[in-house]
Amino acid sequence: MKAFFKHHDWQRLRRYLLLFARNPIEKIKHVPQFDWPHLIFFIGALAAISISLNGIVGQYFNFNMILAVLLFPVSSIVVSFILSGFFYYTFLFFLDQKIDFKCLVTVILFATIPYYVFEIVEPAFQIARIVGLLFSSVLLIVGLVENFNLNKKFVIRLVGAAVVTYFILWGLAVINENQSRIQQKDIEKYHLDQLEREVKEFR
Repeated sequence: MKAFFKHHDWQRLRRYLLLFARNPIEKIKHVPQFDWPHLIFFIGALAAISISLNGIVGQYFNFNMILAVLLFPVSSIVVSFILSGFFYYTFLFFLDQKIDFKCLVTVILFATIPYYVFEIVEPAFQIARIVGLLFSSVLLIVGLVENFNLNKKFVIRLVGAAVVTYFILWGLAVINENQSRIQQKDIEKYHLDQLEREVKEFR
């Protein structure tokens, strides 16, 4: 375990992140290479930090927050690999280009940093998640094109389609959440009115 945290990948990551913070568009063009254990740990750590700070901003100091901190990193790792698999086979079948899968996961990791950063303030500004997604989409397009010499128009259309799909699903989720809140308020109002009637009848 001690060797894991003393690995040179940590120093490379720290140097890269400092440069990435100054100019993400430029640095995403040439992502560093990490071994699998550290790469997976980076994804999980990024997700854990993001959801933890999100809970602090939203003041979600309850069991759900603890559960989210435990599960969100795992789900983020799974989603990263699913997304990487989707891009890998799409480029293989439609562009006949076989790309390095680990490098692809790395590109997706750094491209999604803005999404995780904006996710932190999502409880205060709901649109923050969308802003983060748009920033991440731009980085993903640049990262895919520059690291793998892919067709730019095809990548833009592919990422654009994925973003539109996300917007549709997000919109449906928001509508469903609002409907649930309205129904909950109606139920609470019904029970309150019923209680008031019972009190009046008792008097």
